[in-house]
Amino acid sequence: MKQLKKFILILAAIAFSQCTLFKKDIKRPVVVKIVAPENYANTSINANYPKYVDANAQNQYQSKFIENLISEGKITKNITIDNESISPDYIIEVKSLAINESDFSQTVSDAKSEFNGQTFLLNKVEASCDVICIDAKTNKQIGFGCGNTKSRQEKIKNNRTLGDLVVGSNKDRKTYREKTLRTDIAIDLAGDVGRRVWVPITKRIRKSLK
Repeated sequence: MKQLKKFILILAAIAFSQCTLFKKDIKRPVVVKIVAPENYANTSINANYPKYVDANAQNQYQSKFIENLISEGKITKNITIDNESISPDYIIEVKSLAINESDFSQTVSDAKSEFNGQTFLLNKVEASCDVICIDAKTNKQIGFGCGNTKSRQEKIKNNRTLGDLVVGSNKDRKTYREKTLRTDIAIDLAGDVGRRVWVPITKRIRKSLK
């Protein structure tokens, strides 16, 4: 059991740091400037009962995105982020950040459960971003645009809750319920795509340095 837990923790650590693992090495020091329009985050609601996206304002999504974008850049070897530079080597231009909430139906399929055939309306939150990398010396875009998308969705669960364990109910796991997302999931996803988009950015820069 201890070895299994250790293995799960290792997998979680790898998943969390996957963007760093797949970033390309930058062979020499470069200065990068990040620019963005005043309003580049857009939210959309396509759910009958929205729960998550409206919890934050546009500027909050932008702040979280740019914060993680800069943080990931700063820990990349040989990259210096200087947004005040008048002569950077590269310019990362943020084009858009989209946060969407939608819903979908899922039906329980368990003949032994009283919930069999019951349909749940579940919500899904998705964040996506689009940036371009520009060679500041030539003022030309390097390769294709860089983007990233990440989503999370509610689920139907039949596992025993803490309340079930206390009162001894749902031992046969025939009781189904909706598992909601964290209330701050939308803001977290905005930050995640800001961090993860550094993978294609480093690929563009490294290719340009060859």
